[in-house]
Amino acid sequence: MNQPQDLYTGDILIVDDDPAAQNLLTAILTRAGNTVRTASDAVEALEACIEELPETILLDLQMPGINGLDLCPIIRDKFGDIPIIMVTGANDQRTSSKIMSNGANRHLIKPLNSSEVLTEVKGALQVRHLQLQLEAQKDRQKHVQQKLDAVNDRVLQMDVSNGEVARREFLTEMAGLYEENDLPDPIELLG
Repeated sequence: MNQPQDLYTGDILIVDDDPAAQNLLTAILTRAGNTVRTASDAVEALEACIEELPETILLDLQMPGINGLDLCPIIRDKFGDIPIIMVTGANDQRTSSKIMSNGANRHLIKPLNSSEVLTEVKGALQVRHLQLQLEAQKDRQKHVQQKLDAVNDRVLQMDVSNGEVARREFLTEMAGLYEENDLPDPIELLG
């Protein structure tokens, strides 16, 4: 994955079997500073995600073979929280509900409007970049905690060692006192 220059640009995968739609979205997104890759079907989309996970996916609803509704949960299952924006010509509540229930974050209605595309993609990229920053911060915190735990274990080992040394010194000192005063050996008394 490319390191984002800012929160609003990134690596986008467009999944659409229509070359005209691919070209339109590619033009809109590359002018805004994004890196764009395309796939024409579900197999190409999954291969592209395996090769390099994009930061956002624009996924056409109607495609031959595995359509966008069926592909969306597959992507979710294999690649987690990557933002998916479904693109569809249907503008009804039933389609919208299906899109959201199958795992898409948002959807765009055709014909596509450049400003709407950019607004949705920028929002998705911002969320994704913040997710990645949070994951990196959690990894750093985990690493720091592991270091602190290792230091703490070492300190405890030193305390045990020092405690053992102190115990031996005390018993040696006591043994000397007992010997001087002709008393039984304290080590034998402690068993």
